[in-house]
Amino acid sequence: MMKLWRNIILIFTLLIIFNFESNSQTCGFGCFGLGGFYAGYGIQNYNAGGLNNYFVQLRMNNPKISRPVSEFKSASGFRIGANFFRTKYSGFLFTAKGFYQFSKEENHTFQNIEDNSVKRNFVLDLNYWGLGFDIGHSFIPFVDWKIIDASMNFHSADFYDQIETVQFQEKQYSNSKLSLGFSIGTGFVIRLLQHYISIESTAGYSRFSFSNFYDENNVPLIENSNDKNLIEGGGFFGIIQLNVGIPLY
Repeated sequence: MMKLWRNIILIFTLLIIFNFESNSQTCGFGCFGLGGFYAGYGIQNYNAGGLNNYFVQLRMNNPKISRPVSEFKSASGFRIGANFFRTKYSGFLFTAKGFYQFSKEENHTFQNIEDNSVKRNFVLDLNYWGLGFDIGHSFIPFVDWKIIDASMNFHSADFYDQIETVQFQEKQYSNSKLSLGFSIGTGFVIRLLQHYISIESTAGYSRFSFSNFYDENNVPLIENSNDKNLIEGGGFFGIIQLNVGIPLY
């Protein structure tokens, strides 16, 4: 997969260099396109078969838990990022970008402790940063179609087991190794003020996985997780964001 990404990045870089050379005689305000930043909100579906099975076993082994835990399957949160450059050539738009995504899903149950029913929360943080590009085309005024939007992503995960008693209790499990994944999708850019302010939407598929989570003493959440990863794969994702462009010289 890394070889494929190197080839894609090489081709993309050569296209941009050729674009710069072709326009060197007419360089003016924003001649190298626009950089900028953006902020948005998105959802990320994923397959957490191993983690959901853990909750089934937890309830079977703990009769004090009074109700099942809803399945973990879709996290949501904010994304912040930067467009390193966005330039146009022969009607096509080329963008290179980086971003950080904050995603979280929370479910709960109730557990009897000393004849009291207390809330027990389970929180999964799925955060990641990525580097990517998109290639688009302006097919009608003020609207661009992102033909392809792709990124290489580095995922981290934290799992929290919380009990809301008089004294709040929390146990954290993490995975110290970043999970290398990818996303590929398509979308649209609606230009509110030329290329300087725009609303952008993206939908597609992402892939990542985590085998297990560990506490501060390196004790795993699941003792025997060889047969099934806690998170076995990604799934559909959707993002909507506001872009602010800055001319590059």
